[in-house]
Order: sequence, then C-alpha cells, then structure tokens
Amino acid sequence: MPNLLIVDDERQILNSLQRELRETPWSVTACNDPAKAMELLETKAFDVVLSDYRMPRITGVQVLACARRHQPTSARIILSGYTDATAMLQAVNEAELFRYLVKPWTPEELTNALSAALKRRKELKVGRMLIAQKLRERDLEKRRQDAVQQFERKERIAFSP
Repeated sequence: MPNLLIVDDERQILNSLQRELRETPWSVTACNDPAKAMELLETKAFDVVLSDYRMPRITGVQVLACARRHQPTSARIILSGYTDATAMLQAVNEAELFRYLVKPWTPEELTNALSAALKRRKELKVGRMLIAQKLRERDLEKRRQDAVQQFERKERIAFSP
C-alpha cells in the first residue's frame, strides 16, 4: 500500500482530501502543521508528499524541499489556490516538483496526479536499481581484469630465466 503525506494548515482541506482518498489504495497521513510534517519526513517513508503552498511560518515549498532532502525518491506535489509564476518556479527549482495542482481540484485530477506520481516514483526506483547493478557489474569486471593482470605478472616472473 503506497504511503501519502498530505500537509495543509486548513483542516477542511485535509478532511476533504482524506474523504476523496478513502476508497483508494493509499495509506494517508494528514498533517495540519508543516513543522510536524517535516519531522515526519525524517522518520517515516512516504511515496508521495502533497502539500499546500501557502501556510503560516513554513511554506509548502519548504516542506517539499525537506522531502527532497530526506526522501529523494518521493514524488512531490504542491496544491495551491494561487497561480503565481514566481512561486511555481521556486517550487519546481527548490523542491523538484512532480506536479502543481491548482485549487479547486477535481477528484479525477487528484487521483490522476497521485497515480502518475506513484508510477514515476517506481520508474525512478527501477532506474536507480539498474544503475547500481551496472556499477556492480563494472566493478566486478575491473576486479576480474586486475586479477588476470596480476596472475599474468606472477606467471611471467615464475617462468623468466
């Protein structure tokens, strides 16, 4: 079951999101305090983090940047009633957003964004696994070549007059 963290300072929004996701396969953790959400990101793994943009004291960009630092493979989505281009650029650059959803959203937009985010996260994990496998194979090949060279040197020394 994929884990989702939702961060919004408005309880009504959190309740609405939780209601919409009740019949889905998501395990939802809702948090109305961005500071507590950032603490959660240090201790619990989330596949997707969905955060409001404008909250008191801590912005959604800061929450998602924290998610990026502590859980780099998590997909990060920001939810905002504002379409400020500067804010969008900041969110994309600092938090490496997967998606920017605008309030009010439709249930389809939400579920499509979450499904796409989970798919992207899985693709990233597979990509990282393939890279790690390739690096291991390269290391093994280098060790094999080193062993062959060492053997050939010893053989030359043993048979030299």
